[in-house]
Amino acid sequence: MSKDLKQKTIKQHFVPQRYLRNFKDATGVLWVYEKAKGTVFASGERAVAFEKSFYDFKAESLEDNAAEDWNENERGEKLMQHFEGELGRTLDLLLSEGPHIGVSRDVRASASFSMAIQFLRTSAFRKQLAQQQTNFFEKIFRQWTEANFPGQGHLAPKFIPGDTPLRQQHLKAMTDIDVWRMLGDGFSSHHWTFGVAPADTPFVTSDNPVSRRPHLSHLGTSYTGVRSRGIEIVYPLSSRYALILKERDYHRPPASSDGHPASLRPAEVHRLNRIVAANCDRFVFGCSSNFAEIDAFLDFNRVIRERSWERWATRLGRSRRVHRKRGTAKKQEIETYLEHVPVRWDP
Repeated sequence: MSKDLKQKTIKQHFVPQRYLRNFKDATGVLWVYEKAKGTVFASGERAVAFEKSFYDFKAESLEDNAAEDWNENERGEKLMQHFEGELGRTLDLLLSEGPHIGVSRDVRASASFSMAIQFLRTSAFRKQLAQQQTNFFEKIFRQWTEANFPGQGHLAPKFIPGDTPLRQQHLKAMTDIDVWRMLGDGFSSHHWTFGVAPADTPFVTSDNPVSRRPHLSHLGTSYTGVRSRGIEIVYPLSSRYALILKERDYHRPPASSDGHPASLRPAEVHRLNRIVAANCDRFVFGCSSNFAEIDAFLDFNRVIRERSWERWATRLGRSRRVHRKRGTAKKQEIETYLEHVPVRWDP
């Protein structure tokens, strides 16, 4: 191990600064709402949505000095910077074309992959992975304890995810093209709307920008919920614009409106902002210091002040085998329904 280990970038962002600039006010201030405390403060894009050494590994945590090599060469940070360059180009296209023509097919494909990578890279997603591991192993521990000591399942040991395996799992998800394709195809398969907010009712975003709302009592087919029937996905692009994705079978919007721009009423913008607030990990960001509507929503749903709705949504429920057509052939899959905490979305 090198004692002179240096990290050129300590504050490693999981939401790009280029993206957050789209939510600053006219004076260049980014307003931040802290969900747990309900407090509001002014900031800048460099001072939020980061963790120290977020993409790095602890020294000597991997064999053959792999951790030191990864950290010294900033491989994780450089990889994310490459993705951010692609995201920046996609944002520029969406913001320049969207208000006039909506989302064209080529931009839609690029936006789907940008959303997939943003979805995967956040601190909230890492916490979701940790909770999945905890739920899985503690279920096994309870079953083993109950099998060997009947009636004592409640005394089963607790499971604490290891930092290095968790970081490895998160890194694999962020860099696996098959995972990108799965999520990107899921996003692309929905009905898209390019939402335009009124000038006096801006969109907000959060430290977990790709936000979801289920409209059914159970999610399924995966813990991401991206392909679930009834799912609604909101991805704010700026204070004025947002992508709104809706699963086609449940919502049944007109096919002719797919990808088109739509002027939204203030009530609809507030509804979408509540979805963003429910999915945020710690902070909501916006161009105004007035977060009263979001504060009232969280007062109605005190449980999601503690942690984001999607982390409540990761508790595994029952499973069943289903048959789905894939082209001309039928494919058998295991569909897992997931429990989630009840949320009063429209207080």
